[in-house]
Amino acid sequence: MRTRRTQTLGIYSIHLYEPAQFTMQGVTPNMPTGVTYPGIIGIVRRDRARMARSLQVVADYQRFYHVAVYIGELSAIRWAPGAEVWPRDAISIFEANGWDWSYHAFRKWQGWSEGMTGRLYLVGPGGNDLRTFDYLTTKDSGTHGHPTDTI
Repeated sequence: MRTRRTQTLGIYSIHLYEPAQFTMQGVTPNMPTGVTYPGIIGIVRRDRARMARSLQVVADYQRFYHVAVYIGELSAIRWAPGAEVWPRDAISIFEANGWDWSYHAFRKWQGWSEGMTGRLYLVGPGGNDLRTFDYLTTKDSGTHGHPTDTI
């Protein structure tokens, strides 16, 4: 039998990168690019409605136990087709539930941070470069940059 708490004893945090086939595409050689959101990813249609259903367990937990929820990280690799839609959908769900959130990782690495340009290095174990990309963005036209493998 579950007992309902009547006061917040902490902040419950999750990170959101679901589905990884979309949000992490191209980050490592085993994560192919070209996965689009919204769309069919694997065998499942991924869109805002599906994301809301996936996060419903968090909302239910929050309401049952009267706790605060903090989304400690959310992001989609910026060259993913639909990278501007996925976080907007996620944030709209967070805001509707009163959750605080942090975008990962603003101005930390070109792969995550919109507006950073230049050469992008993906580093493997032992500090070895896995792939090197020239990354270009065209902010005025509304298009997003994409990696071009140069190795």
